[in-house]
Amino acid sequence: MFVRYLDERRPSLDYSTLSGLASQLVGAFWDDIERHHPRISSLHLAPRRE
Repeated sequence: MFVRYLDERRPSLDYSTLSGLASQLVGAFWDDIERHHPRISSLHLAPRRE
């Protein structure tokens, strides 16, 4: 999802802006994951309980 979005934005952005945007997006994503799954160290999440 991130790669596809950034690839769409790439033609209109310089490298520094694109790099900063990627950093912000992925950082926000990881921050949200850590908030919901404290002490997580990878994206291998436990199955969701219903």
